[in-house]
Amino acid sequence: MKILILLAIVNALLFGSITDEAYKEYKKGHYKKAFSLYSQGYMQGNVKAAYNLATFYEKGIGIQKDPQKAYFYYNFVHAGIVLRLSDPAICTDKMLPYYYKTIKKMAEYSGKSYYNEQYETLKQTCSKTHVDPFIKKCPSANIIARADRYCLDCFDCILYKKYPKRMRKILHLHTRYRAIEHQADRTYLSEALEKKEKAISKEIYKLSKPILRYYLKQEENCVKKAKTKGDLRGCGLGYCQDIGTLIPDQNMECGGIDLPDELRRKEKIKLSRPATPKEKHDYLEEIKKEYKNPPLNIQM
Repeated sequence: MKILILLAIVNALLFGSITDEAYKEYKKGHYKKAFSLYSQGYMQGNVKAAYNLATFYEKGIGIQKDPQKAYFYYNFVHAGIVLRLSDPAICTDKMLPYYYKTIKKMAEYSGKSYYNEQYETLKQTCSKTHVDPFIKKCPSANIIARADRYCLDCFDCILYKKYPKRMRKILHLHTRYRAIEHQADRTYLSEALEKKEKAISKEIYKLSKPILRYYLKQEENCVKKAKTKGDLRGCGLGYCQDIGTLIPDQNMECGGIDLPDELRRKEKIKLSRPATPKEKHDYLEEIKKEYKNPPLNIQM
């Protein structure tokens, strides 16, 4: 864990020092030196460096103007924004003012109305008066910090009532996990970042025992009500998705495989048959075994 923390600190200092040094050179009027440093930062996946490179090319600061290259770097920044438009965590990002500017620039270059829609979505997400629709349905979920609400509706309302402290910690860990995923998309330090993701998943697992018990109880109720083999499979699909959402490092495949038409027809007939008491019993026993053991990807 100490090594992971050290890596994170070194990474932050590296990214910060390059852009800070580049800005100092820019203020001195040493534009070529600043451009070189921002280029190094971009190669390490630094979004701030990419934004500044776009500005240099757009305005011709120390180099010849090149709208195409400016668009390329703005597009790099924009790619990281799109997946976070509705994520409240983006509102605490120091790059937020530049995200607004980037979306406006993309609209100028492409002239497409959906960039304006993205701008409004981001603006609404970060509006202080905006209330998450899930909060209206589940006031007890208001315990979750604004920046951690991206997956708020991934969990049943009753969990926020029964386990407020756990749910607050779990959703905060989910936010940290997403931040690392976002960083991994922009850097070459993926192996170190994967270790950090796994460490966070272990923390979530340690907090998740009561949540897993709740899901197990839900699964038992679902199986009791199941009438056909298809109903039983539906119970399994729901349980799989719940666990995959709770512990993000699992990469669980819950949807089954795509079958040819003939096999799909036979499968449909098979799933329409009644689920026997033995099948229900065996299925629940298998689920209980999984509950007692940590998930494969995060063995303690």
